[in-house]
Amino acid sequence: MKLTKFFLPIVFLLIKTISAVGTLVLSLLTLLIKGIIALGSSLIWVFDLIIAGYNRLISFCVHFYRASKKYTSDKSIIIGSRITAFVKRIKKIKITIPVVHPIHLERYHIVIATGAGVILALVILGGVQIHAFVAQTPNPQTLSDFSMPASTLIYDRNGTLLYSSYDNINRIPVPLSQVPVFLQNAIIAAEDKRFYSHWGIDPLSIVQASWYNLTHEQTHGASTITQQLAKNVFLSEERTLVRKLQEALIALRIERNFTKHEILELYFNTVSFGGNTSGVEAASQRYFGKHAFELNKKESIFMATLPVGPSYLSANQKLQKERVVYVIEGMIDANTIGAAEGKKLQETTISLNPPLVYKRAPHFVDYVLQEIEKRFDKPTIEKGLIVHTTLDLDLQNQAQRSILDYVSNQQYNNIHNAAALVADPRN
Repeated sequence: MKLTKFFLPIVFLLIKTISAVGTLVLSLLTLLIKGIIALGSSLIWVFDLIIAGYNRLISFCVHFYRASKKYTSDKSIIIGSRITAFVKRIKKIKITIPVVHPIHLERYHIVIATGAGVILALVILGGVQIHAFVAQTPNPQTLSDFSMPASTLIYDRNGTLLYSSYDNINRIPVPLSQVPVFLQNAIIAAEDKRFYSHWGIDPLSIVQASWYNLTHEQTHGASTITQQLAKNVFLSEERTLVRKLQEALIALRIERNFTKHEILELYFNTVSFGGNTSGVEAASQRYFGKHAFELNKKESIFMATLPVGPSYLSANQKLQKERVVYVIEGMIDANTIGAAEGKKLQETTISLNPPLVYKRAPHFVDYVLQEIEKRFDKPTIEKGLIVHTTLDLDLQNQAQRSILDYVSNQQYNNIHNAAALVADPRN
């Protein structure tokens, strides 16, 4: 947590700096390019000056040498011989400096200006793209930013579930306190071993996942729990570089704005456990017909194997067993279970107990659903409602059995329907 608090402000400061001082960087780059062009022109002018001076020096020496031959005095002969030796030494030096004519100088200017324009355009385009990327990437600030569709639960007066209504996603949010600690440890061992130490992304996990994928038939991803949360809530399932960059940026922002406890709770309520089942509570009811807090250790191990791809694992029992071993070994390495307990869990068989999905008291439930649609708008319903009704399911079942018995005994009277009025004589 200390490393997280230390590094996250630095990372976000760098991101904001890149986005905010883009204009300043472009201005400095423009001045630099202009300076390079001016320097190039100056260097060309200096080369011209050096070449002209060199040609003038040679010409002067040659003329002086020729003029010295007209003198017959010893002093003139000595001077002439020295100049001759000097000229010979100068001519031995090979200086190959191109002579730049004005027309060529204009071409150089065009080439330099064109290159500078291309570079400047690329820098501007890159700056605009980076700014747009950062601005368009979601930045969750509060828990309400993670709003997702949830099931509407209809209960009788005693707390018995009558029906779970949903459109596309069956999700029943629960607090982290309703998730067994053993299941929490199993998920962390399976999905993100360094969840409590990283700050949103885990470079070491990328290396380890790459090695595991090379040495095993089953593949493992390198996304942290925080990255998976970012993808589940804000992004699509497409595998592109842009999506992965957005996922990483959102993960950094989530780690900055939320605690590990809040992140883990959000993850357990949004992760897919197969098909249209999202969240640990809905998955627990789907596979075992019980609440999440009622899961035992073996069932928790099974649940921890699902986020990687339940349909893929169910089609291959070998991979399913490998995944169970992987989760258990991860928990042993993390010292959340011992080796002996891990071996025992591997040998324990598990049986799924999915409940039958049907409406209890169907006519009454249909009436409640109609009332819900009348009283609430669609966005409110999609957030998930918990409805407690006046129906007593046990009493309803007793009345229904009594009516069925009565109707079956009155067939000879051509009676096929009946109704019951239940009253408490004490009231």
